[in-house]
Amino acid sequence: MWSRATVHRAMQDIGFSFSRGPNHYDTARKKPSVRKQRNNFIDTLRKYREAGRTIYYTDETWLNKNMLAYRCWNDGSTDASLEVPSGKGVAHVGSRKDGLVDGASWVFIGSKKSSDYHSEMNSISWLQWLEDSVLPKIRDGVLGIDRAPYHLVRTKATRPAASKLHKAEFADWL
Repeated sequence: MWSRATVHRAMQDIGFSFSRGPNHYDTARKKPSVRKQRNNFIDTLRKYREAGRTIYYTDETWLNKNMLAYRCWNDGSTDASLEVPSGKGVAHVGSRKDGLVDGASWVFIGSKKSSDYHSEMNSISWLQWLEDSVLPKIRDGVLGIDRAPYHLVRTKATRPAASKLHKAEFADWL
């Protein structure tokens, strides 16, 4: 009979560690298709940078009055808690070279009926914000976006084929 500590040491001696296993994000990152997409993305960004193009990124987040920093640096002379307005979403655009783009921020109010900002943040409002506030200000740049559903606008012509299509319908779709 080995004690728990003896088993632990023996396992460590042969190269094992007792830790949390990989999650689904770790597994997805190793898929060949995901690795290929990531490598293509990195290669494309390198080409844009070599050509002297500025790479801008955009993202959005949700702010809530109940959000507090668990710990933060402070000198003791001021209140370190952050006063965040309730129920607001924020989107912005920036680059490493130029920082945040002036006049390209978007603050939107979340409705009480919605659990998050997705009722206000949708493909129509997001595209309108891009056209009005972002694209005119980054004319010579390249915009990198994430794969949020409202960023990936799908039309009948661009939507993926449904799995319930019959062979003839699938051939027509192709």
